Amino acid sequence: MQNAPRAAVERGSWSQALDAFQGVYHALAAILAVRFMLLLALCGGFFLADVAMQRQTNISVIVLVAYAVLVIGPPSFLEYGRKFVKGE
Repeated sequence: MQNAPRAAVERGSWSQALDAFQGVYHALAAILAVRFMLLLALCGGFFLADVAMQRQTNISVIVLVAYAVLVIGPPSFLEYGRKFVKGE
């Protein structure tokens, strides 16, 4: 009879610990998702830069600039803004 309240307390502490771990993993996944998206965007930017250098046409340079501004820019600003808010 005395073990029942103790078991309930132990289950409650494990539940709180698991909730805390889940929160940490969720935050870690969000940070890594932004960084992975930025890595993929940079890889695509390098590919487009290579194509623009090979073809040397105005339209290829315009596509490269548009890609840099519209695709690479937003994740970069997200990453920079996260560091700025933290005070790093």
